Amino acid sequence: MTPTAEAENTPRFEDDIFIARDGARLPYSVWGPRTSPDKIVIAAHSFGEFRDAYALIGQHLAERSIALWAYDQRGFGSAPKRGIWAGKDVMIKDFQDFAVAAHRVAGPETPVIMLGESMGAAVVISALADTNTLRAEAVILSGPGVRENRPFRYAYNVALWLADKIWPSYTVDVPRTYDDRLADYHARRWAEDDKIIDQVRIDTYYGLIRLSDDASHAASSALPPTLVLFGTEDSQIHPKSLCALMSRLKDKGMLRVFEGKPHLMFQIKQQEDVLSLIDQWIDAPGKDMNSDSTSFCAS
Repeated sequence: MTPTAEAENTPRFEDDIFIARDGARLPYSVWGPRTSPDKIVIAAHSFGEFRDAYALIGQHLAERSIALWAYDQRGFGSAPKRGIWAGKDVMIKDFQDFAVAAHRVAGPETPVIMLGESMGAAVVISALADTNTLRAEAVILSGPGVRENRPFRYAYNVALWLADKIWPSYTVDVPRTYDDRLADYHARRWAEDDKIIDQVRIDTYYGLIRLSDDASHAASSALPPTLVLFGTEDSQIHPKSLCALMSRLKDKGMLRVFEGKPHLMFQIKQQEDVLSLIDQWIDAPGKDMNSDSTSFCAS
């Protein structure tokens, strides 16, 4: 693992800020008891997002004495250098350090669950695969950012690599509108919150693609039981890439497919089914659940 910079600081918390090993200040939030929860969930948000992506899930888990910790990853939300890609190694190390520090606060015997959506899922996969010290009882991923077997993947990568070399700072506008497929709280955030990124640089997007490519192959590592949620109207993740991920997870992976649902499964309307699955997986990872992997990936 490449360090974020000269390691001058022990990663730690100061009020509502996580101090990374190079001194970067990353805002974070906790839902539920900070100390001695029944379990602790460490969450990583998607591209363009920030920690409030987990507000509704966090509030739900807090009622069960389960703590959810989430932070603004570098370049997103209120973290430093908004819109600038920090580098996949830095982002992975941040997540590892944040998880270790949060677990220390919660208590060393507290079971740990990792939660990630889209880009955040790629960070979670890579962080667990990259270390011998980071441990989790289970993982839950929504629309995971993976790209293996995606049609025309390598041609797209070459074109993006050239664009990154020629004009890395070129910026593309990404309209943020109210999406009525999402819970009102999240739909309003995407449409109105200034912390949601609505302009994407070429080099930042290229960094995301490289992270997703690496995570696609990192899933072959010995990950803990992993629940994957996927909506059939996901316009970001190709079904072939999802099925390649499930193949790499083997018997550790459990897929649940939601017909007619969008990319951000953690943020959809009528979340009862999603919250019920999360509860069930946190309580007993891999127990008494049927996977949609065989039927979905055979089609």
